[in-house]
Amino acid sequence: MKASIAHENTINDIKFSQSNHHLFGTASDDNNYKLWDIRTFNDSKSFIHCNKASEDDLLVISFNHKNEFLFATGGEKSGAFHIWDMRMPKYFINDLVYHKSAVTQIEWDPFTDNLLMSSGTDG
Repeated sequence: MKASIAHENTINDIKFSQSNHHLFGTASDDNNYKLWDIRTFNDSKSFIHCNKASEDDLLVISFNHKNEFLFATGGEKSGAFHIWDMRMPKYFINDLVYHKSAVTQIEWDPFTDNLLMSSGTDG
């Protein structure tokens, strides 16, 4: 695998999908997430989708373990994180604001497709 310029700023998180072994995602300080297919990673345009997910730095990306289409991103200073559907990756399907500052981690329940937890710098 050759080196590739993935983002225009720091990459804060890289995660593989549990349900699609060819897919991984990155979250970056350039406010974008990118979805990548490792089968085409040597191609300079190998990302499947790129989207501006936030007005702030994007700190985390997490894939749903049971639903291959769902993933979440977070990191906004506002405390918001978003749920996305890969079939409609341009717009988030849910905007969740449960923190008072940046979201630093999102983890999906490995046994159900509708439960996740998050942590943030607000304690």
